[in-house]
Amino acid sequence: MSDKENIDLAYKMIEMHCAHTQGWVDACYHPKCEWIELAISGQTKGRRGGIDTLRAAAMEAARIFPSIKIVVSNIVSDGDRVALEIDFEGTMAKKEGVNKPARTSALKMAIFLTFQEGLIIRQVDYPVSVS
Repeated sequence: MSDKENIDLAYKMIEMHCAHTQGWVDACYHPKCEWIELAISGQTKGRRGGIDTLRAAAMEAARIFPSIKIVVSNIVSDGDRVALEIDFEGTMAKKEGVNKPARTSALKMAIFLTFQEGLIIRQVDYPVSVS
């Protein structure tokens, strides 16, 4: 794929993820993909796995963050690789019986994608800062 096609797929993946589009993982990722999410200090221990792990993480994200906004602040493509710098903002699901407004979580991340056969074969997520 060309640099433009890879960048287009990266944007499509983000758009579908934010919209919680049914089947977005299978539409954007190779069946033999590898996903690595590095630990976020004080929040997650990190995760690693294939497409099943990524599907489960996508379902969990949709449950925890019914509203997701991702802004790409920088994107660079080089052959079969794309690097993105993003600002993630997720509004958490409101707890039943609680009169407080839903919490918002913000995170700056670097995401490195590798493409194969027109799909993402590898993704590594690096948290940069959490607020």
